[in-house]
Amino acid sequence: MLSDSGHGDAELEVVVYDKDGKVKRIVRVRGNKFLTCGVSLLWQLLANQINNPQLGLCGGDSTATVDPSQTCLQGIHQACVTPSSFSISGNQLTVVAVFDGNTGNFNWNEVAVADLAHQCPNCSYAPIDRFLAQLGVKQPGEVWKLTMTISIS
Repeated sequence: MLSDSGHGDAELEVVVYDKDGKVKRIVRVRGNKFLTCGVSLLWQLLANQINNPQLGLCGGDSTATVDPSQTCLQGIHQACVTPSSFSISGNQLTVVAVFDGNTGNFNWNEVAVADLAHQCPNCSYAPIDRFLAQLGVKQPGEVWKLTMTISIS
């Protein structure tokens, strides 16, 4: 008998700094869904069919249920930045990105690790996954440092 194997999971940490650089709050949440377009991109990378990916983190304001067929974050408001760092350890990819005081000032409900150099249909980037969590409103002047760790087992 054949059985499915493989599982994707993610943990997200958001550190919110006020405009003076003091930590206001820290949020940690778990959950994740891989998106078909993003997984296809991963296979293309493995098969050496695309060049020069540019890793990034994106956030948006949608609360729509995650469906693997989605090709983009679902929110009207979205923002993407390149990471300040990333690391690979075993089956985990950790991406750290900072959204400065002028970027992503809206109600955050979704996050994605994305390839900013490639596109999925109806999207200016290629999200690998979509993570739903009510993170709150990012105010002008606040700096949000996001750390997303994705595991595949």
